[in-house]
Amino acid sequence: MGISKVMAAAGLVAVLAAGCSSGGSSDRDPGSTTTSGRSSTSTSTTSSTTSSTTTTSTPPESETTIAAQKIQLDFRPVLAVGAPVNGTCDSVGDAGDRLLSEDGALCYAVGPVGFTGEDLATAEATLQNEWSVAVTVRRSKIDQANDTFNACYQGGATCPAPSSYEHGAIAIVVDGKVLSAPAVNGPDLASETFTITGNLTRDSATTLAHSLGG
Repeated sequence: MGISKVMAAAGLVAVLAAGCSSGGSSDRDPGSTTTSGRSSTSTSTTSSTTSSTTTTSTPPESETTIAAQKIQLDFRPVLAVGAPVNGTCDSVGDAGDRLLSEDGALCYAVGPVGFTGEDLATAEATLQNEWSVAVTVRRSKIDQANDTFNACYQGGATCPAPSSYEHGAIAIVVDGKVLSAPAVNGPDLASETFTITGNLTRDSATTLAHSLGG
């Protein structure tokens, strides 16, 4: 499975993709991010001089209130991948931290954190063929993020490429579990909008985008 600049790692339906915008983003507060697709309930109160009446309007049942929680998101180079043994990842890799994938099917040995969710400028839930989160990096953090991406693109010792592919992979780690681990298929990925996918639903994409945005 391949897409511009990035190919998904085997074993996960996940893509980290370069978008069409370029030149980075302004170094602005993530709290100003506009997230598409987020639904909310609303309550309105009306009053008059002749009577005190409170009316409440609710959205259709199809709308969902998203209660976003702050998450810890890290981007870390992948050192090795393997299957869990007896529910643990102790046997995977010779170095780094060992983490389970979100679905528990794979184990990843990962290197130090390259950059975090705090270094992101915008995050927006979008729907094309599937739900995803489009992300830009703060202008002041683009070089740092590109150092992480480019180490994997080059497939060096700090982010080695598997024997079947020429580029290393970057693990997108959410609250200590690997959401996805796509191979970096192009240089300077942080200079453009990139996309996080991984079997996201409308609600989970919106929640993730809202959490990343503030």
